[in-house]
Amino acid sequence: MRNVYLIGERAGLLERIDTLFNPHFWNVTYIGGPSSRFRNLNNFILIDGLKQQRFIEKLLLNSKLLESIDGLTIFGSDSEMAEVVNSNCTIQRKVKLLPTKESIGFQIMDSKVGFSQLVNKFGVQSPQQFVVHNQMDVASRLSELSSPVLLKGDSGGGGAFVGEISQIEDIADFKVSHIRFPCVVQEKILGEQIALEAFFWEGELTGYIYSREVEDIRLFGPSFRRVISQPASLDFIDSLRTLGKSLQMHGLVNCTFILEEGSQQHFLVEFDVRPNIWHHLAPTVGMNAEKLFSAPVNNQLETPSTSIRVFSFVRFAQFGSAELNFKIWLGIFCAITDRSMFCIEVGSQERLPKFEFAVRRIGRFLAFAILVQAFRKLPVWAQEPFKKRRITTRISSWILGN
Repeated sequence: MRNVYLIGERAGLLERIDTLFNPHFWNVTYIGGPSSRFRNLNNFILIDGLKQQRFIEKLLLNSKLLESIDGLTIFGSDSEMAEVVNSNCTIQRKVKLLPTKESIGFQIMDSKVGFSQLVNKFGVQSPQQFVVHNQMDVASRLSELSSPVLLKGDSGGGGAFVGEISQIEDIADFKVSHIRFPCVVQEKILGEQIALEAFFWEGELTGYIYSREVEDIRLFGPSFRRVISQPASLDFIDSLRTLGKSLQMHGLVNCTFILEEGSQQHFLVEFDVRPNIWHHLAPTVGMNAEKLFSAPVNNQLETPSTSIRVFSFVRFAQFGSAELNFKIWLGIFCAITDRSMFCIEVGSQERLPKFEFAVRRIGRFLAFAILVQAFRKLPVWAQEPFKKRRITTRISSWILGN
């Protein structure tokens, strides 16, 4: 039996990650704080201490537990891994806990500055990006790169610390005014956003989930809808393998690429060394979970065997309530009326089929009712051409799925 430790104070990103690990071969242990959503599980270890102490500080004081950890460790938070990096514990302990087994990789933890430095160091295909330390540096880079550019804060997720600027005065804009130096100026490449969940084992890339048609809650924010598919080009694999070997990656990584419009090349823009809520879908799309967590044979990678459309109500409920704009509701409407959709992500795998059926049927009837009411508001003369050509009947049949 092998061991895997899922670590985080609250760690919502660890939700259902345990489904990747066959209980016949793996012992799964959750390590979290008093407010953890996993606290009632039998395989949960509570990390508690003084109220003023942070979770990682309490964890690192538990020497007995740390010495007993022997296996794969997966953190659910970038910031908590950064706390481990910045702690006074030994390099050996940091390497044991963190997903990068080379100390040079420590600088990538919750740091876009560190990411920028590493992709430049290892020649990874990525947009041009520079670390800037003041507004004069920003102005200098603006004159070198085509406007607009992206100004990215060093840490933080969800797109909250990323803004688009065309001139130095744009820094005063609300979107980027809270960004602190040092930060990163990145060339903006026009193209399609690609989401990719990568799996690494002892520095080797073992598999990935590739998604297009990614829809975000907000600009640069978390996604709630995507289509898992096969890529047309595999040029991104070199970037993943270069970083994997250089940093000796061991675990799950959440990546974002831009597929450039003209060249159709992939440019790496994010490499977050922790899971996303989509990693656990690997078995759902036909990937062998055991091969993802073992040394690859002949560089054979595990990839999805089918294309599916996924809509995450969990992600939408978590982030979407404060972003009730038309685009998001249009995305929900498309999701619940799209007959090609394979699965809807909810909190419990057991309830998934019934929930999916109910949401799709209810959504279609609501859409039908709205269109019927709108149609009835039309003048009689405007309704007649639709009725004579049976257009209303065909539309009704399509919406209701009959």
